[in-house]
Amino acid sequence: QSGEIFAIQAKAVLLAGSGFQSAWNGDGIGMGTSAHLFLKLGHYLSDLEFTSYHPHTVADTNLQIPLDVLGSGGVVNGPDGQPISTEGGPDALAREIMSSGGGSLDLTAISRDDSPWFANVADALLSRCGIDCSQQLIPLDPIVSTTIGGLPTNPSGNVCSFEWDIIRGLFAAGDAACTGLHGASMNSGDHLLGALTSGSVAGATAANHASTSKFTGSSAISAMLTE
Repeated sequence: QSGEIFAIQAKAVLLAGSGFQSAWNGDGIGMGTSAHLFLKLGHYLSDLEFTSYHPHTVADTNLQIPLDVLGSGGVVNGPDGQPISTEGGPDALAREIMSSGGGSLDLTAISRDDSPWFANVADALLSRCGIDCSQQLIPLDPIVSTTIGGLPTNPSGNVCSFEWDIIRGLFAAGDAACTGLHGASMNSGDHLLGALTSGSVAGATAANHASTSKFTGSSAISAMLTE
């Protein structure tokens, strides 16, 4: 609270921050802090060109409607009012909406039995956007929701250099990490799976490293603290 800076010595550091989707959206949610720290160390990031769009983003907001609505009667329409195919996955759907000049989501056909599952979605649409989804179409404007690239990691969660040499004591997980789990595009539902899996693996590896390692001295930390 006084503004004084302290240094903390650690045997293992696990970067599990956000991705860098704000580079596209400008929303200040995914600022890529972990990627920035890694770049400042003089290392390279991996697969920055791979991103995943969320097709059900309400226009002029960052409100994203679950893709599950498509299996309960929800329909995505193009500007001409005709349904857009959803068989190619979320990225393909998002790109089709953008290339056609926009789209809308029709939830009016969701059954009475399924509607309780999406009550929170309906409440958010009404309170944030003034849209009654039981009567009105929802305008869509897809945005980048997830970045797939980031700090390159091996299957154990160790962060690696450009030459794939392990950087001892440094680990990454979740959106900060480029694990290879998602390839070049993300499947629906895999975002949470990737976070849980990479977090579990990297956390276990970091804990094992810390339990078998010794502190390497404080001179470098003192120098950085002075800087």
